Amino acid sequence: MGIVKENVIKNLLALLVILISYPIFKSLLKEVNESQVSNLLVIISIFFISIQFAGFSFSYADSKKDSVMKMLGHVLTFFAMSLTGILLETIVITVQMVYPSFFPVMTILSVLIYITVLLFDFWDALKLQKS
Repeated sequence: MGIVKENVIKNLLALLVILISYPIFKSLLKEVNESQVSNLLVIISIFFISIQFAGFSFSYADSKKDSVMKMLGHVLTFFAMSLTGILLETIVITVQMVYPSFFPVMTILSVLIYITVLLFDFWDALKLQKS
């Protein structure tokens, strides 16, 4: 199977994980009171930056079409994509609780961030396919 088809399957699975996790995190975040929101957002931001660094520092081109390295790359980027989506949805849910009028803006921004990371992942996979 080609790298692009593998990438589509991986990203669909990551999206499934993100969608399944939404109601779980929505119910968990109801326990957070307003005085804790800023601390929670700082922690989420640190996690988000960390996972983005890991995701953007990886390149499929480094695997040189070695199947084990490519599969490891898919596992790494699956976790990066899943965690990116979960952290973004956590931010959106938290903002919805505290600043309901800002919810639509945060949702749009989060979707755009996720699409950007997704396109970067496909762009990187296409680089390997062309080499």
